[in-house]
This record gives sequence, structure tokens and C-alpha cells, in this order.
Amino acid sequence: MRILVTGATGLLGSNVIKVAAEKYGAKVIGTIHKTKPLKPLPCELEFMDITDNQQVIKSIEKYKPDFIVHCAALVDPIILEENHSIGWKIFVEGTQNLAYECKKNNIKMIFISSDWVFDGLNPPYRENSIPHPINYYGILKVVGETVVQSIYKNYAIARVSGLYGINYAIRTHIPEKPYGFGSLSNYFLHKLQVGEEIKEWTDYINIKANPTLASDAAKVLINICIKDQTGIFHCSGRECTTRVELAKKVAKIFGFDEQLISTAFKDKNDLKKWIGGNLRLPKETCLDTTETEEKLNRKNLGIEEGLIEFKKEIESSGE
Repeated sequence: MRILVTGATGLLGSNVIKVAAEKYGAKVIGTIHKTKPLKPLPCELEFMDITDNQQVIKSIEKYKPDFIVHCAALVDPIILEENHSIGWKIFVEGTQNLAYECKKNNIKMIFISSDWVFDGLNPPYRENSIPHPINYYGILKVVGETVVQSIYKNYAIARVSGLYGINYAIRTHIPEKPYGFGSLSNYFLHKLQVGEEIKEWTDYINIKANPTLASDAAKVLINICIKDQTGIFHCSGRECTTRVELAKKVAKIFGFDEQLISTAFKDKNDLKKWIGGNLRLPKETCLDTTETEEKLNRKNLGIEEGLIEFKKEIESSGE
């Protein structure tokens, strides 16, 4: 099994590489663009700019993968709101380049999408729920899904939410302003470790979602490859929760004082000052994983299960 993973230095990409190589014995090629790995990855590295069609063609012809897991992305929604053309080039044109080469070479393509394809008004969302994004990041993910589906039949759309865990390629990112659930568990753990109070919003931002351990999401993706599944999959944690409840569970699993955690009642005007822009955020993006679990015959991790596994990964990695 030969797997090419775009975005090798990202949180998800590095975990897909590690899981595919170490747990499934796959031959893995990880692509890098601007960021080089600071830690050794169990793969062959290839420089590839997905927006350069000739580089995409050259790399795919060189390695002839059986699967492409497309993790590469620009994940800062504020930058995307301010730079539409950059986002379009990466999310749409880059994805299109890969999809056409997958079609030409009969390669299964797995496109990583997000819970932010939904507006957060009518959760939980199933795999066949109609997307309705409210910010440019969500729009780009919907367009990316559509591009892949329109070009090629042998695809999988993998929606991931609230990703956290260890980045095995570079230093694990701790967000300064976690207005979404991405790396939120990492943020809570860091705050608790240094003894700082956690005051969490209950409105105006992404207040309810499915935390997802990166290594478990990677296992779901590899299962899609192995079982040759197509369609839309919710590759997130099995359970949805609020920000405050997630903080309390992080404290419980890692042995910290829950008294450091409280609810912050803030005005909507505070949001604009905090974020520094007019980013619209989906309120409750809970994903229903039932259909995905049935198709793959495996259970995605629940919240406490994921945090327990995260703790084990930290202990074994020495981070």
C-alpha cells in the first residue's frame, strides 16, 4: 500500500503518516511546501506545491501512489477572510490539480473537509446533511468537496472537527485565540499545566463540537483506504460537547483542578475586539458519526477515550 499525504508537517498529516507507516506498514510519501519537519517522520519526503500543476504531475508520476490523503490546507480562517484569492488557489485550484491526476492514474483520493461546512444552527449533522457555510473557510471546504465529487468517482470526503493531539513533524501548535475547537484540548492542557484560569465563552463563537484526537482520525482515514470506501465520512470524535465541559474533562483526565475553569459571559462586541475582524463562527457544529462507524465497522473514540489516549501519546513521546 503506497500512500501520498499532502501537508506532512500539519497535525493531521503527521499523524496520518505515523499511523499508516507504523501501524499498517504502508509505504508513505509526505509532501512539504514551506515548512520542513523538525522531527523525523517515517516516510519519504517530497517537495510539492499543490497549486503548481506540473509539480503535482511530476510527484504523482514519480511515486505512483495507491491513495492520496489530501491534508494540506491554510487553516487560519481570519487570514482566509482577508485573502480570498490565496485561499481559492490552495483549497480549490490545488485540490483540482490533485483530483485530475487521481482520475488520470486511478488513485483513490481522500479530501479532508471540516464541520465548518455547516452553519451550526441545526445540529447534529449527518453525512448527507446539506452544507451551509457562513465563513470563507467553510465555503472553500464546500467548494473543495464539490470539486472532488465532480471530477472523479473514486473519492472520499473526510470531515474532521476539533482536531487535537501531538504534531509529530514540528512543534505542536497551541493557539492564542481558540475561537474554534481546533487544538482546543491542547490549549486547555497548556493553561492547566501553567496554572492559569480558563474562562470559556458560552455564545457567539464555536461553542459546541466533536473533539477529535488526530491519531484516531488518521486511523479512520486509513480504514477508508483499506476498505476501499467511497462517499462522505465524519472522521471526528464520536461525542459532541461544550467548551466548558471539554475543559473539565481535560482537567479530570490529566489530574488538574477543575476550579481553574469557569464560564465567561461576554458581549458580542467583545468578540470583534478579541478576534480582530468580522469572522462569522458557526455556533454548534456537532457531527453524527453513526453512518461512518457502520460503514467502517469501527467506533470513533469518545471524548474521555480520546483524552486518555492523548495522555498516553504524550507520555510515550516525551512531549
